[in-house]
Amino acid sequence: LMLPILGISGYEGYHYTESAQFCTNVCHTVMEPQGTTYAYSPHARVSCAECHIGAGASPFVKSKLSGLRQVLAVWRESYSKPIPPAISELRPARETCEQCHWPQKFFGKQLRPVVHFSSDEKNSRYEVQMLLKTGGADESLGVSEGIHMHMLQDVEYVAVDDHMQKIPWVRYTDASGKSTIFRDDGQPNDAPPPDGHRRRLDCMDCHNRGAHEFRAPQESVDHLLDAGKIDTKLPFVKREIVNVLSEEYADKDAAMTTISDKIEAFYRTSYPEMTDNGKSESVKNAVQAAQQIYGNSVFPAMKVSWKSYPNNIGHLNSPGCFRCHNGRHINEEGVPISSECDVCHTFLHRSESGDTYVQDIFDHPMKIHDKWDGLGPHATMRCDQCHTGGPILGCTECHESGAWLEERGVEAFRKTSRTH
Repeated sequence: LMLPILGISGYEGYHYTESAQFCTNVCHTVMEPQGTTYAYSPHARVSCAECHIGAGASPFVKSKLSGLRQVLAVWRESYSKPIPPAISELRPARETCEQCHWPQKFFGKQLRPVVHFSSDEKNSRYEVQMLLKTGGADESLGVSEGIHMHMLQDVEYVAVDDHMQKIPWVRYTDASGKSTIFRDDGQPNDAPPPDGHRRRLDCMDCHNRGAHEFRAPQESVDHLLDAGKIDTKLPFVKREIVNVLSEEYADKDAAMTTISDKIEAFYRTSYPEMTDNGKSESVKNAVQAAQQIYGNSVFPAMKVSWKSYPNNIGHLNSPGCFRCHNGRHINEEGVPISSECDVCHTFLHRSESGDTYVQDIFDHPMKIHDKWDGLGPHATMRCDQCHTGGPILGCTECHESGAWLEERGVEAFRKTSRTH
């Protein structure tokens, strides 16, 4: 009698340890950030084990041994805060992601509209329309192009940090077996690779937050404004919510209270008409939206926020594509890895007359200086040097702090700063 009971218990116990409930609830505080973001991710119906363990006996044994180490760390309270990114421990995407996804499939160009709202009084709306060159391989036409070409090639890289953001060495091997090395560390191309995490590029190197995205305030507020969850007629509502979400709080209770107090106090003081005559509902909804964003992206107990885990898709709030495509990784002939805008996307603009025209280079909607064409000397900088996900940095905040000295664009700045 006991053998069947033990057998059934063991079988059910095994399946429970593979479930999302086990992963996120047993170690609730430790895994709360990952569990929360997983619940509203596109992969919410995919079990943790399918990505983090995969099929086969060897990965199962390895994961359980690793799990014992992690349980001990929880018991001793010796775990890291925040939890380190899992990418260096994951199985190759070809054994996990590609069981469902098909990166070799030819997708061509996809229209992607991106809606933003300014931080001005009117929360001015503007939309960026782009054709994203996803690409892939079309065997019937003999075409291989676009972003997914990365998956059709043999590309290796070395990252010297745990978040895989600093990549000084890249090697591309073509179909004939010829290898080309690109470096940005000043070393000869035939010198040994630097110490660090060495990987063959796969899906996870770009889609690194597919199930655990901690969205920045700018993006989250834009999304809720566009969906009508936040009233766009509330003056400066974009600015006020982003500002209050960018502050640090001791715990969630303090955060929820302060978020409510600050937003309500702003409208009560600056726009008293918005707090009466039936309009107070808009302020209340704005407070609830801000608290929802905070609850889904900031976890003080684990020292996790939207700043903790860079998202490598795109390059707005973190380096992303520019980790390699920054114009500084050069081969032995001095040729850099491409960094032109039109390699990955084409922008569609609408003129004042209503006509649509194509532009390869992004036309930044905000003009920083009347005398500059576009962004002027800032055109050589990465997007994330100004777009941090929180409040946009002002001129003084960047120049007086010297933040620009640590990033690309320094030489261009030195050459142009004397004349502007």
